[in-house]
Amino acid sequence: AELRLMLDVNDQAFLDSQMERERINDPLESSVDIWASTENNDALTVNARQEEVLPLYTDYTADGTTDNLCVNNTYDADTGGNKVAEYRYLRLTIPTTGTYDVTIATTTATPVTPDPDDRDQSDPDIFIQLNGQIVAWGLSGDDNLETFATQNTLIAGNTYVADLHEWRYEDVDGAPATFPDVICFDYSMTLVP
Repeated sequence: AELRLMLDVNDQAFLDSQMERERINDPLESSVDIWASTENNDALTVNARQEEVLPLYTDYTADGTTDNLCVNNTYDADTGGNKVAEYRYLRLTIPTTGTYDVTIATTTATPVTPDPDDRDQSDPDIFIQLNGQIVAWGLSGDDNLETFATQNTLIAGNTYVADLHEWRYEDVDGAPATFPDVICFDYSMTLVP
């Protein structure tokens, strides 16, 4: 969307051809926006459910409600941690300026393995950004749970983006081969009184 504004008609046509080749926003490449709100390429959802791929940005209002979101690593054979559905993105609406308690709880069962060195439990992580700058994060390493208060005040009226992911999908030395391909999380953000 940003690049399109900088291009002349010929370069826009080239951009459209590249997007069409990759099936990005097909069939109308020119309708793409910064939130990918019209994106319909779900990677054919052969190995993932459509709701694990689209929408690319899930809207969430930080009002204490709990929502559920799933990540999926079946497209990542080499455990690089950067394939479709491994990161899920939230578009955050902040109703009141302040610090927020963030909770992410794994809702998918992760069976314990007999090897005590296995990192067989889920490890949800999150980064919250404003204009590409990280303003809050949760990286504790706690099993099946991430809780923290935002390190900075979040300002009402700003649009924040959060990326939520499962660290085990990148943890090539610790996650057992039997670790689930799909992990779901309940997440919430509540204003600190």
